[in-house]
Amino acid sequence: MPTSKYDPQRLTLALEFKGWTQKELASRLEVRPAYVSMLVHGRADLTDSLVDRIGFVTGLPSSFFARPAPLVDIGSLTFRKRANARNVGALTSEWALLTDAVARLREMCPISDCAPWLDSLAPSMRVDADTVEQIALDARRSWGLSDDEPIRNLCGNLDRQGIIVASTINQLEKGEGLSCPARLWNQPVIGLCAQGKSGERMRFTLAHELAHLILHRDREPERMEDEANRFAGALLFPRTAARQELHAAMTLNDFAHVKARWGISVAALTRRALDLDVIDGDRYRSLQIQLSNRGWRMREPVEVEPEDASLLAQMTAWSFGEVVSPDYLTARADMVENVLGVPFDAVNQWCWNRLHRRVDAVA
Repeated sequence: MPTSKYDPQRLTLALEFKGWTQKELASRLEVRPAYVSMLVHGRADLTDSLVDRIGFVTGLPSSFFARPAPLVDIGSLTFRKRANARNVGALTSEWALLTDAVARLREMCPISDCAPWLDSLAPSMRVDADTVEQIALDARRSWGLSDDEPIRNLCGNLDRQGIIVASTINQLEKGEGLSCPARLWNQPVIGLCAQGKSGERMRFTLAHELAHLILHRDREPERMEDEANRFAGALLFPRTAARQELHAAMTLNDFAHVKARWGISVAALTRRALDLDVIDGDRYRSLQIQLSNRGWRMREPVEVEPEDASLLAQMTAWSFGEVVSPDYLTARADMVENVLGVPFDAVNQWCWNRLHRRVDAVA
């Protein structure tokens, strides 16, 4: 029986993360595909020299293959707009690496435990729309926000709450975020597929994934996505304020003015108006047709500044470098890779590229 200090499951994880087939890896290593299959299934040893070669062609550090394979319950992951996503496999593998790294960093750099906050808001029984609205209000109020006050920086609020927001490397073809709300997972992390996304879409996705972390911590209703969307709308634009500012005769340009104040897309605002019975179904359908005709489904007027998070970068800098200032964080790349088993550039991507490589002077 082959014996090795390297886990063959990590080789499978590497292939999924890179989006490669066994045949592709064999070609890059200049070996037979059957040999790669033997390595993947543990029928041949992953030697030090072979791991070095695999690391070279994949861009992964040798330490990647020495760590135990993380466990991911794919069924517990939430993907907004999961249908037609070609990169779900690669993103799921990335999620395994991300949450494994977060767990290690939490051991090295204790941060505030957000579990009590989630528990205080999480329902255990069936909820209706009014309950979802109230839970969203309770979340806002716990942040010291009044019901008529926009959330200026949602990422900042999540940072302070101890919820990690990471910018993913892999992107979904039609999707924007993922999380794992199950209590047993105990990793309050949101992965945001932020590449090329507008600020308002990022904010709504963050609110949507926060909804999963709160509403679906102890339950899995059939209409999870509907609940999460309702929560997101209520978090970003509370019912009382929405009913004061929205009215049935509003045009798309009127909605755009509201967007400028509240940082929520025109498309989401029209849905909010429907949910709160400000407009009826016929008016909503008319507005959707106008959105399409104007090309606003692809790009809306009124730019909302994209946000980024800092908590993961601060944890990494504290563990492997120095927090020089809130805006200047350093980390030793070799230490990051040796301990987390992930390339520094990948970790930095998760950290919104906030990290600077720290190079210690040789005495």
